[in-house]
Amino acid sequence: MPANNSAEYRASADPEIFGIGVDAEYDYGPVPQPSPHGWFGACEHEITIRVADPDQVAYPLLLEAWDSEPPTPEPLPDVEGTFLLNVSSGSLGVNEGGGGFEPEVISVEPGKYYVRISGYGRDSGTSAEDGGERYLAQMWPTG
Repeated sequence: MPANNSAEYRASADPEIFGIGVDAEYDYGPVPQPSPHGWFGACEHEITIRVADPDQVAYPLLLEAWDSEPPTPEPLPDVEGTFLLNVSSGSLGVNEGGGGFEPEVISVEPGKYYVRISGYGRDSGTSAEDGGERYLAQMWPTG
């Protein structure tokens, strides 16, 4: 079963983070606080990702919208987390910190979604297929 909607984006990290956020709530909601795990921060309207290699120029990000929970990604990621996101406007963008906010990267029906973020190429002992750090964000409705 394939994703019903997907978008590819090459995010910049400024200085060491980028985020996936709800267009209508960008700059209005609470700022995601870093988690105890260190690689992400999350709140109701935005998820931020702390990159492992801040010297990398861009970070490939694949966003996928599914009707139900997708299969576990293959190969297994270096890091993974599942978060709840309230997509009030039906549109998600990418927050590149000082680089600005790119709206309307992917559209979904307004509602609450689970978002599973998988990170690859973060471990210095391994490398991603494309030679660097990359991310997959899979989202599906909560109910």
